[in-house]
Amino acid sequence: MDSEFEHNFPKTITATIFPGHLRYASTHLDLVLPVHKHNSLLAELRSAALATIHERYQDQDWLHEFTDKSATASFIRAGAGAFSNSFNLKEPLSAWSDNFDGDIYAIVLSFRAISTTPGLNIVIFIDSQAVIKTVSGYYLFPSKLEFECKQLINSFLCTGREVVLQWIPSHCGIHGNEQAGQRGFDAASILPSDASSKRQATSQGQSATEENFYTYRPGCWRILVLSARWPKTCSAFCPT
Repeated sequence: MDSEFEHNFPKTITATIFPGHLRYASTHLDLVLPVHKHNSLLAELRSAALATIHERYQDQDWLHEFTDKSATASFIRAGAGAFSNSFNLKEPLSAWSDNFDGDIYAIVLSFRAISTTPGLNIVIFIDSQAVIKTVSGYYLFPSKLEFECKQLINSFLCTGREVVLQWIPSHCGIHGNEQAGQRGFDAASILPSDASSKRQATSQGQSATEENFYTYRPGCWRILVLSARWPKTCSAFCPT
């Protein structure tokens, strides 16, 4: 199914969980074969990625999800794509978003889609190591989008299921990664519904960027640092 509703970033965040109290996903930034992104042939990268998927994440135990993004100057904003055997999703982000935003929001899309799928552990295949490190690591002041992603991961971990973020190389012929990338590209190319021209969309994006920087971020930090009363145990923030 397709999701084509535009994601708009709120100016403030209402924090209910201190980032340090969240459970975080496990990560693998390596493959089972000794290859390197910058000095291996595409065929070698593809073989190593397929071997990793088969050996570490067998179908009977794991849900396989692929996420990717696309952002170019011609589209002004990023698009997020998520793909698995059970869904095929795309969604544009708000104006002036970038590849990093698109990657994280693609993970959010994926977790939302599997929220009602029982039982199996979850592995998400991502081609950005920087995004994996950001989503799986503790930062006192995450962005609103990062925090939402981490909360979703936490909710799955609290059910006793395992969540792994696995790096895979991009553009080497892995079907799921190629499909997610295409969905991200398709999403990025969707024109904003309220923009009659590229100039208007660009102006809106610049204004949104300034508002996010000057208004949303300081508000987020004040809520996180001054206002919230944080739970002290895992049971306080795991769903019941």
